[in-house]
Amino acid sequence: MKTYTFTVPGLPVCKERPRVGKYGNLYTPSKTKAYEEQVAICAREMCPDMEPTLTICHLDARWKILPDNDGELEVGMYA
Repeated sequence: MKTYTFTVPGLPVCKERPRVGKYGNLYTPSKTKAYEEQVAICAREMCPDMEPTLTICHLDARWKILPDNDGELEVGMYA
């Protein structure tokens, strides 16, 4: 099993549930979509050898509070 670990700086954002649009179409809220894109960018930068079609068997996320009252999310993915 291969392990990838990377850190996403800043405060984590909870995944919001999909919303129903004006014509009944489902969409992901913009705040959730932006954070998912930030996590993807961090993963690509910190784990360049990660396969793009990775099937994740286990995801381990840990929130750390830093001394400067900020925080970070440490993510571990096990393929």
